[in-house]
Amino acid sequence: MVLLAAAAACALVAAAAAADDAAQSTASTGSSGSGSGNSTSSSSSAGAGNSGSTDTNGGGGGGGSSSGSSSGSSSSSGSSSGSSSSSGLDDDIPCDGTSLASALMMQPNLTTYLRALRAAELMGRLNDVQAPPVTLFVPDDAAWQVFADDAGVALDALLAEGGGALVRHLLLYGLLPVALPPTALAASPVLNTSWAGQSVFVPQPFMGAVSSSAGTEARITGRIKVCGSYAYRLAYVLMPALSLAALPPFAEARAAPPPPPPPPACANASIPDLLSANGNLTTTLGALQATGLEEELSAPGAPPYTLFAPTDDAWQQAAAQQLQLQLPPGQDVLKQLDRSALRGLLLAHMLPGNMPAAQLRSQIYTTAAGRAASPIFVSTAGFEAAAADAAAAADGTGAAAAARGNEPEPGITLQTRTADAGVVVGDVGAVGCSASVHAIDAVLLPGDPAALAKLVAGAAVPGGGKQQQQQAKRKLLML
Repeated sequence: MVLLAAAAACALVAAAAAADDAAQSTASTGSSGSGSGNSTSSSSSAGAGNSGSTDTNGGGGGGGSSSGSSSGSSSSSGSSSGSSSSSGLDDDIPCDGTSLASALMMQPNLTTYLRALRAAELMGRLNDVQAPPVTLFVPDDAAWQVFADDAGVALDALLAEGGGALVRHLLLYGLLPVALPPTALAASPVLNTSWAGQSVFVPQPFMGAVSSSAGTEARITGRIKVCGSYAYRLAYVLMPALSLAALPPFAEARAAPPPPPPPPACANASIPDLLSANGNLTTTLGALQATGLEEELSAPGAPPYTLFAPTDDAWQQAAAQQLQLQLPPGQDVLKQLDRSALRGLLLAHMLPGNMPAAQLRSQIYTTAAGRAASPIFVSTAGFEAAAADAAAAADGTGAAAAARGNEPEPGITLQTRTADAGVVVGDVGAVGCSASVHAIDAVLLPGDPAALAKLVAGAAVPGGGKQQQQQAKRKLLML
């Protein structure tokens, strides 16, 4: 009986203690609730530049205080929602075809921002799912109302000012041409906007607010990701001045040019391989075979070269120059040139190094024949103009119609002391990794017998057999 009495006494004591704890909890909750408005207002000033709070994450002027009270209760949910995700986002919409404009329509309290987009004729830009990713600062409805009150103008009049021009300027001030996730935004003190020459600032250390160039701050109350773009809800409207009347002249920042397209994949092919891809270069290919250059250029580890290959028609037309070279007329010019002369002539059509059409520049190039042949002056002015025209005519995806493979390459011309030629097909067969072939419409023949003799001397290979082959390869590597 004594034990039962003791147990009962202990139970009564525990119950009393529990009741006392509950009463204290209730009292504490009531007191914190009664002061929650002041606590929220002072610790999260949603734009109150004059609140006197130690947390200056608010907007500027008196407009921030009203915005702060309206968003003070939601700010805690916004921050907790953002921190509840490892990415710091309140909403993460995948790349499922949802545009920025559509995503904003699904968010609460952004009616005024959407009206502003329509008035500024920017809805189409944010509705384009193919547009490059951007960053938006999106004031909520309360922010726009407070901003209009601070400016002393009715909200409807603000949206209609200048036929929507004013609000367009304000919206573009809040549009960054790059995508900044929360971590990158927090670490970027200065942000370039779409208002040319005007920036938005991020006070450091980051306290959850952004600032205009005039010093007005606006607290970030929400973070939304839409595919690759980001939208940050703001508690105040930012502008690069302290008043509408003091706004600087507006000019929209020009978008950065798109990056150049990646170079096409190159083909691991030799000069003879590339020549074989074009049925109109059989004469040049035969000349390489007759002089032993085909084997040398196809050997493993052969140095890179660029060949200007005369077409079959160009070799036939070369007969017109036979007389000035004192060759018998009416015969194939190739048959009248001995092996050394033909080899020297081919070397005079080759440049050391691999130079696809896009890498050729307007300058003088020394050929693989060295001093034995005239250097070649290459002009690419026409090619560069054509490339610019092709880029300007790019389709909506930005893909320029580049001429490749066996398509004509306009505007590349060659000139020696005695001959001229034009490139009719650039990058024959493919863009080579270690060799390039460009078909030309004329043979770069020397102008007189003395020049031809010089080519022969430069290409002469003394000796024979294995020694002859080694010296030929060594000469090719040295030229």
